[in-house]
Amino acid sequence: MEFELMNLSIFHPRKDRCVLCVAYDAGNVADDIWITHRQNKETARLEKSKDKALAWNGSEGDKMLVITMDLQAVLLSPKLQASALYYKTKLAVHNFTFFNLVTNDVKCYVWHEGEGSLTANEFSSCIFDYLVENALGFDIIVIYSDGCGYQNRNVTLSNTLQYFANIYKKMVVQKFLERGHTQMEVDSGHSVIERKLKHTNIYCPANDIELIRTARKNPRPYEVKYVDHTFFQDFSEVGTMKSIRPGNRIGDPTVSNLRCLKYTSEEPIQYKIKYTDSYAELPVPRRTSIIPGGKLKALYSSKLKIKSSKYKHLQELKEVLPKDYHNFYDSLEQ
Repeated sequence: MEFELMNLSIFHPRKDRCVLCVAYDAGNVADDIWITHRQNKETARLEKSKDKALAWNGSEGDKMLVITMDLQAVLLSPKLQASALYYKTKLAVHNFTFFNLVTNDVKCYVWHEGEGSLTANEFSSCIFDYLVENALGFDIIVIYSDGCGYQNRNVTLSNTLQYFANIYKKMVVQKFLERGHTQMEVDSGHSVIERKLKHTNIYCPANDIELIRTARKNPRPYEVKYVDHTFFQDFSEVGTMKSIRPGNRIGDPTVSNLRCLKYTSEEPIQYKIKYTDSYAELPVPRRTSIIPGGKLKALYSSKLKIKSSKYKHLQELKEVLPKDYHNFYDSLEQ
C-alpha cells in the first residue's frame, strides 16, 4: 500500500533471454524443438539440485564435492573516470572462478593478457590446480559449467580430468547446462565483484586482486590466485583421447550434444547425451599417452607480447596514472 502511494515498485533485474526462447516467441522455432529445450533446461536444474543435496548428505558413503565454474566477463586495466581512457585500448584481465555449492567458498584464478591467453590449456591448468588444492579429500567431484567449447567441453580438458582421476584415484563428472539457461551460483560471485568495481578506480591488475579479495565478507572472503605465465602447463599431450565426439557419421551426436562426461581410474571416459541416459564409453580412437605420469611441460617460456598499438595506448595512459604504477606498464612485452 505504501509502495503504491509513493508510486514505487520492486525492481526486476534485467537478464538476457535465451536466443532459442526468444526465437520461439517470435514464431521461428517449432514447438517440439522448444519443448525439448525447455525439458533439458528443467532436467539440468533438477540434476544440479540433486547433486547439491547429495554433497550435503553424502553419496552412498562417498564424500562428494559439487562446484560450478565460469569465466567472468573481461576486466580492463586501467579503469578510471577520465575521458582519456575512452578512446584507448586497455589491458585485458581474466578471472576464472570456482564456487563450492556446499560451503559457498569462492576461488578466483586471475591473470592478464601479458601472462596468458584463453585457450583450453589455460583453463585446464586452473581446473587441475583447483582440484589438487581443494578436492583431494573427496571421492567424487562434480563440475557444472556451460558448454563453451574452448573452455569446458574439449578434448584437452577431458584428457586433463582423466589424468587427474588416474593419478589421484578419484571420480570426476562434468555436467553441462542447457544452452541459454546456464545461470549458476558462480555468477553471483561475478556480480558482487562487478558491483564493487563499478565505482572503484583500477590502476593495474593488482588493484583487481585486492578488490576481489575484499568484495565479500560473509561467509568468507573470496580466495584469489594471481597467476603469471609460469603457472600454465601444456596439457595437450596428456591422456589418450584424440577426440570427445561421440559419433563420426552424418547425423551422429557431436561434442555440443554431450551433457555428461565421467572420468575414473578404472574405466575409459564415459558420456551421456541426456541426463536420463545411462553412461556409455566414448567410441573414439585413442593414442598412447605421451605423458603417462611424467612431468608436465610449461605452456609458455616467457611473457606474452601484447599488440604494439595497445602498448602505445597504455604508455599514453600513464599520464593519468600515479607514478607508482608506471613500471608495471613499462614491463609489458610488445
